[in-house]
Amino acid sequence: MQHLASAKTWFVDGTFKVVSKSLLQLLSIHFFARSGDDMKQLPGVYVLMTRKRKKDYKQVFVRILELLPSPPVAEMLVASRKDSWRGAKSVLCGMRIHSCAFHWGQAVGRHVPELGLQMDYNKRDCVYRFVRKPFVLPFQPKEQIPDTFDALSTIAYKLYREDLDQPNHQRGLYTAWL
Repeated sequence: MQHLASAKTWFVDGTFKVVSKSLLQLLSIHFFARSGDDMKQLPGVYVLMTRKRKKDYKQVFVRILELLPSPPVAEMLVASRKDSWRGAKSVLCGMRIHSCAFHWGQAVGRHVPELGLQMDYNKRDCVYRFVRKPFVLPFQPKEQIPDTFDALSTIAYKLYREDLDQPNHQRGLYTAWL
């Protein structure tokens, strides 16, 4: 815990495939440690969880804070469920919490079938290209994200009005992401 407390950034992730059915996930918090010219990512905490709700993650982070010998770090990358992100944010006030680009891409991609766009996504280049555009947001400087978001909104509106045969699908896409 001492090393975790001195880390600049925590990397939080959950895995579901390595635990038994009675447990829902193995949550881990890793950090980078340097020794001379070598840098390694090391595990700081492993937590076996039976539920994945915001209040469960909140309890985990409260307990970790109780065990730390010094105040928590200022930055965290949460690469798992949105409830873990919300739980961390509710306990670790003032900490910068980021999502990972991989999980952002998964979240965007999950909307394609939910909105009935799978066939259009597979067959229509304009839909495919539009659905891929939100993937750029995590890679932009934070001050550029609102302008990029507004530009995507304009594109979605244009596609909704002029391009798709089934406007209700585009309206769903437009409102789901923008």
